Amino acid sequence: MTPPRRPVPPKAPDTPAPPAMPAPMMQLRLPERWTKLIQRTAAERHRQSATQQHHGPHGMQRQVVRAKDFRGSLKRLLRMLHGQRKGIVALCALVAVGTGLGLLSPLLMKGAVDALNAQRDGLHVDMERLLLFIALMGGCHLLNALNSAAQGWISTSVSQNTVRQMRSLLFDKLQHLPVRFFDSWTNGEILSRMTNDIGMISNVLSSSMVNFFGSIVSLVGALITMLSMSWSLTLVSLATIPLCLLLTRLMGRRIRSCSLAQQTVLGLLNSHIEEITSARKTVMSFNHEPQAIEDFELLNRELQRTGLHASLLASSMFPIMNMINNLGFALLVTYGGWQAAHGDITIGVIAAFIQYSRQFSRPVNELANQYNEIQSALASAERVFVMLDEEPEPADPVDAIHLEQVRGELEFRDVTFAYKPGEPVLRDFSLHVQAGQKIALVGSTGAGKTTVASLLMRFYEPQAGDILLDGNSIRSIARQDLRHAIAMVLQETQLFSGTVMENIRYGRMDSTD
Repeated sequence: MTPPRRPVPPKAPDTPAPPAMPAPMMQLRLPERWTKLIQRTAAERHRQSATQQHHGPHGMQRQVVRAKDFRGSLKRLLRMLHGQRKGIVALCALVAVGTGLGLLSPLLMKGAVDALNAQRDGLHVDMERLLLFIALMGGCHLLNALNSAAQGWISTSVSQNTVRQMRSLLFDKLQHLPVRFFDSWTNGEILSRMTNDIGMISNVLSSSMVNFFGSIVSLVGALITMLSMSWSLTLVSLATIPLCLLLTRLMGRRIRSCSLAQQTVLGLLNSHIEEITSARKTVMSFNHEPQAIEDFELLNRELQRTGLHASLLASSMFPIMNMINNLGFALLVTYGGWQAAHGDITIGVIAAFIQYSRQFSRPVNELANQYNEIQSALASAERVFVMLDEEPEPADPVDAIHLEQVRGELEFRDVTFAYKPGEPVLRDFSLHVQAGQKIALVGSTGAGKTTVASLLMRFYEPQAGDILLDGNSIRSIARQDLRHAIAMVLQETQLFSGTVMENIRYGRMDSTD
């Protein structure tokens, strides 16, 4: 028998052309079978709107995922922050004070520099004024450091309290969802919301939102202060900003393209390793080791190539931006020196402008990244809210029967059930089991044996018919009482963390030895 070259997913039925990739991606040098696998995966994600976040290795760019309902998700997240309003108000006040101290520092430097009055006959120093401004600068930096520490403590407290509340709500919700929910959601999707999505919200609440607010205040404050000192020097300071924004846009697009390719190949490589490792006996039985090694080397080389491109582009970003900033400083000093030589401004104004231009360019470069982080966090919050909005198991009726003693007479009366509409697993199924009678349900895979047990435990509700226990419809019996009265041995063996004794007692922790 000829061994397959590699297990691949079954071919999808003929459908319209798959949707475009979420973002442009650099050309991959992979065989056609790998390319088709990537296209099928992308099309499936697009159809299901499974906007999962892809986190690559440290330093890798991450595709920005945006919330479908930005305003709605933001309002709902703010409602969850209502209990932290005192901390948020205090945090905003500290950010405003910290930004004000940052804007005050260059003005104090201007006063210190102007205290050194260089003239043709020598340097005339106003020592008293110089020492005053030096002391004020020291106090300003000390207060700024204390302010930053307080900001960090409060923002961390607000974020951790909020995500604790969200985790508790989400975990509590999972305990009250029907089995049907877990059939339609994978474990990975559920864990992703409990870990990745809530982790993203935590990171943004503790850093990005604070930095975003601080960047806007710093940007407006620096611009107003610069204009108040010299409008012409302000225009010179801003001359390189459009070039920086254009470069960031162009380079960012190429970096995202390379990083998306790197993430895609990394996913293929990890999947290949997991497949070959978990199916080791099959690989050995079919002498598939050479092909497995060949596939691994192919993907490994492509990961090296895409990673190299992404790293080179990312590492070249800082030197180019630094060069543009230095060009801006050169223009600023040249024009400022010419104005100082004509007596229009002092040397201290030039020194202050150099500091302000740094305070202005840094927020401009960071605002886009911070905004994208906030967008991604709202998308994460939206995915968490989708799970929180899932319908739980219907509540027990007010007059629910509480079982005290069960005889064990069981009857399925004309039960019809389908997991998917139009595809019934059971149709008009009837069964009567006397108390104490032992029976076995025998049938081929998919005949409905497990479904019968699941309906008895009320994991699902039949579309028609009824199930009776001791003459009572199980719909009228409290769920916990019903499940407590039935011992069910599942097909899959599940061991929880702890000892064997604790696992045996799982259904009744007060059982004696």
